[in-house]
Parts: sequence; structure tokens; C-alpha cells
Amino acid sequence: MHLQTPGSCVSNAPRASLLKLLSWILGLIVLCQTTLLAGPALVFKEEILRLPAPASGQRVTSGTFEFENRGSAPIRVKSVASSCSCTRAVAPQEPVEPGAQGKIPVSFDSSGRSGPQRKRLVVQTEDAQKYILTIVIELPSVPTATK
Repeated sequence: MHLQTPGSCVSNAPRASLLKLLSWILGLIVLCQTTLLAGPALVFKEEILRLPAPASGQRVTSGTFEFENRGSAPIRVKSVASSCSCTRAVAPQEPVEPGAQGKIPVSFDSSGRSGPQRKRLVVQTEDAQKYILTIVIELPSVPTATK
């Protein structure tokens, strides 16, 4: 049915279709936001962790990334992968409940390395989320030999 107002040749059918489409899109947006917010969500205290240089005579230094599950469901850290074999990290074994805190201990072996170091860690959870963390260490520079 086409309703026309005096001096107008435009029907209300396209307007009704547009309103239906906009309502459908709005509903989809709300559904997506609700789904995203309903699951687990890790929030790290720091995404860049500055480690101290190893103590004199030592090769290894260590620190800890701390996080909180701010989601509404428990989360399990599936893996923590390092960009270098010199860096080790330990994923928590137990799921982290909503509102609870967790830790990821990391260590860095400075053998054969000098100067500024940046190493990346990729934390992957069972819900396929990935978090990128970085450790930074300032090692003493080794003087180069001159001829």
C-alpha cells in the first residue's frame, strides 16, 4: 500500500524497509557487544616489563607479568611463546576466575648478548585471544676490539 501526502510521490515502503534494516543492524551490534563482554578478558598491569640487568657474575634475570581476568568467565592461558630462545615464560596451570589475578613469570638469559634487548612474548588463551607482551633489558655493552 502506498500512502501519499499532497504534493508528494514518495511511498512509505522504502522508509519502512530502511527502519527494519536499521533495527536489525542495531540488534546485531548489541548482540556482538554483549557476546564480547560476556567472556573472559585479560588486562595486564604492564605490557612492557623492564627487567634489571643480571647481577655481577650472573647470566639470568627475571620478572613477572601480572594480569587480571576482568571478564565474566574463567580463562585458561594456553601458551606463552617467546621471540627468542633466551627468554622463558611459564603459563599459569589453573584457569583464572573472573575478578582474580594471575602471573606469568619470565626469565632472560643474557649469555652472549650485550646492549639494549627487546624480546616479545605472545600469550594465547583457550578462547583464541592473543596478547603481545614485551620485556626490555639494558645490558652492558661489550667494547669492540680496535686494530
